[in-house]
Amino acid sequence: MEKKYPAEPFRIKSVEYVKMLTRQEREKIIREVGFNPTLINSENVYIDLFTDSGTCAMSDKQWAGIMMGDEAYAGSRNWFHLESTIKELFGYKYVVPTHQGRGAENLLSIIAIKKGQYVPGNMYFTTTRYHQEANGGIFVDVIIDEAHDPAIDLPFKGNVCLKKMENLIKEKGAENIAYLSFEITVNMAGGQPVSMQNLRETYGLCKKHGVKVFMDAGSPFPCRICAKLTGCAKNTALKYLWTLPAVWKMRISLKNASRVTRIKPFRKLPASSSTTPTAAPCPVKKTALQTLAAFCA
Repeated sequence: MEKKYPAEPFRIKSVEYVKMLTRQEREKIIREVGFNPTLINSENVYIDLFTDSGTCAMSDKQWAGIMMGDEAYAGSRNWFHLESTIKELFGYKYVVPTHQGRGAENLLSIIAIKKGQYVPGNMYFTTTRYHQEANGGIFVDVIIDEAHDPAIDLPFKGNVCLKKMENLIKEKGAENIAYLSFEITVNMAGGQPVSMQNLRETYGLCKKHGVKVFMDAGSPFPCRICAKLTGCAKNTALKYLWTLPAVWKMRISLKNASRVTRIKPFRKLPASSSTTPTAAPCPVKKTALQTLAAFCA
């Protein structure tokens, strides 16, 4: 059956030329770097699958936003815009800016994890697990078994296995669990999403036993979360009940706290230079960190 694809609703205004090497040249380069793709110069890469960070084209409004950005180190209007947007989407009272998601991971791990505590998660991201374990935590994978088999086709392979989570609570004790690190689109499983039902049931189980739930929104916000939520809405009755913002806010309501990274292609907006993150110029209020520390204690 012939597939029909709609016309793309945008115009491409500029192009970037890339080098196309022959097979012999590519083989020579990969041998020279010891078959380590990380050591290949980017100018010799035609299709870069190393990351999805910063690989998307920016809109004309985003480029305009760069020129209109406020680079002030304190009181930046860009910061207030970011803060109000985060508060609107998440409903949290405090927003603590960091230079990137890895900094937020480390800050959260230092404050929330006591040495020897367990940190369950629906699979893990490399740096997330590192910061948890470097700060004394013990990672436990509580994702459903199907997530580890790429051959299985399921709509929500990011789901937490409630049985695994409940067994961990019974065996180790809720007091020995720092928090559940809940990734909404699981990066290590190819961006597989979590269902609303699983989110509710998992949060209900954790709330029953007094275990905090921290959402890892480092990857999905905002691009991946929109793409995955669209898929979620199409695969469940939610498409008849919720708009995407409503689904997002429902997901956020089933968390104690969240770690958010502005998706990398958007990191330049509305900062006025690529080296100045929007959140960086704003000094962190001590009360916000004190509140977070008290909450995690």
